[in-house]
Amino acid sequence: MDSIDEKIIQILQKDGRISMQKLAKELPMSVPATCDRVRKLEDYGVIEGYSAVVDYTKVGKSINAFILCSLRIGELSSNIRWVQRTPTIVSAYVCAGRYPLLLQVACDDMQEFQELVNTLYTCSTIETCIIMKNIKNPNRDVNPFCQ
Repeated sequence: MDSIDEKIIQILQKDGRISMQKLAKELPMSVPATCDRVRKLEDYGVIEGYSAVVDYTKVGKSINAFILCSLRIGELSSNIRWVQRTPTIVSAYVCAGRYPLLLQVACDDMQEFQELVNTLYTCSTIETCIIMKNIKNPNRDVNPFCQ
């Protein structure tokens, strides 16, 4: 990976819908060379995909939160399967430390949030953090190549 690949990634993070012509112009490179670079980044798994960045509050999900879960020994794999099937969990991470499971959730209201928390009976400890405001979005505002 070189500085051109880094620039391609930075541009695509800001605008995943940019045309190859505009991307090539910003680099500056030919369109075929730009397409080849992007395809290689996709083939190597550096670019995993393209998606919309959603403001969950604007689609009716008024409760957005992080949930930290401390699990009983041997419960991680069954919890991972449950997490993958639960639509109100929008992202999840296996972590090192006191809380091996970090969930980001988007719920319609406090009742739905409470019902979700009540289903976490396999967690020995739960901490919840209601998100008040998103001030930096990792899908849009993070430069993976910062020094």
